[in-house]
Amino acid sequence: MKTRQRDPVGLVLRTMPADSEFGRPAEGLPAVTAKVSLDLLEEVPGRRRKLTDEQYQQLVENLANNPLATPVTVRAIDNGRFEIIAGHNRVAAYRELERTEIDVHVVDLDDDGVERAAFYSNLLSNELPDYHRYLGFKGRMASTGKNQTEIAEEAGINKSIVSRLMAFASLPSLALNVIERNPEKFGVNAISELSKLVESHPPEAIAQALEKVASEEITMKHAISLIKDSGKIKENKKADPEIITIRRGNTTFCSVRRAGSSLRLDFANGSVTEALMAEIEDLIKRHAKATGD
Repeated sequence: MKTRQRDPVGLVLRTMPADSEFGRPAEGLPAVTAKVSLDLLEEVPGRRRKLTDEQYQQLVENLANNPLATPVTVRAIDNGRFEIIAGHNRVAAYRELERTEIDVHVVDLDDDGVERAAFYSNLLSNELPDYHRYLGFKGRMASTGKNQTEIAEEAGINKSIVSRLMAFASLPSLALNVIERNPEKFGVNAISELSKLVESHPPEAIAQALEKVASEEITMKHAISLIKDSGKIKENKKADPEIITIRRGNTTFCSVRRAGSSLRLDFANGSVTEALMAEIEDLIKRHAKATGD
C-alpha cells in the first residue's frame, strides 16, 4: 500500500514504493528486520542526508530516550557485511550513543534499485531542503537518462514539480555557492521568482543579495528588490554553451558544460565527485603555475 505525504512547500509526493518494486527480502538472510552489529555496516559516500547540527542533535537525543521506530534499510555485500541504503544518520547517532547493534531491514536490490531507494527515502523527509531535492532529481536524471516527465512519473509526482525544482539550474555559480552553504534558507517558490532575473541582472548582485538572506539580514522578498535595483546587464547575445556528455555504458557518467570562461562538471554519482576533487584541484593548480611562469 502506498501513502501520500505533503512536503514543506505544499507539493504532494508518494512514499517509496513497496518492496515488490524496489526489491525483496534477501534470500538466506534475515527476513524483514533483524539486529545487526554496527561494525558490519558500511556507508557509501554522498548518500547520507545532510542534517543541520541542531537536527542531528535532536535525533541523537530522541534515540537516546526512545526505541528505533524505523529500521535502517541495507543490502548484503561481501564478507557478511551490509551496505546502508537509508538510515545513515540513525546509524551515526547509535554509534555516538555507543550502541553496538541496530535494527535493519535487509533487501535484495541491484545498483539502480539501491539508488532509487536511497534517493526517494531522503526525498520524502520533511526536513529535506528544496535545493537537495533538486540535486537528487538532477542526479537521478543524469544516471538514468530520463527526462523531467519520465522522472516525475517514476517519483509519482506532477512533472511541474520537477520543472520548478530545476529553476535552481538557471542560477549563476556564485549564487549556487551561497545556496550550497545554506540550503535550508532558499525554497523553490523564491528560486522560481529569482530565476526570472538571472539573464538580465549581474551574477555578483544576485549572490550578494542571497548572502544577506543567508545571514538573515534581509528577507528573500527584499533580496529580489535589491537585485532588481542593481540594474540590468547589457543585452549581449550569448553564445550557446558547449555541452559534452561522457557515458559509461548506457548511462551518463559526467556532463561537461562550457560557456565563455566557465566550465562545469556534473557527475551522476556524488561519490565520484569526492574522489576526483583532489585530482581536479591539482590539475588546475598545475595549469595556474604553468601560465604564471
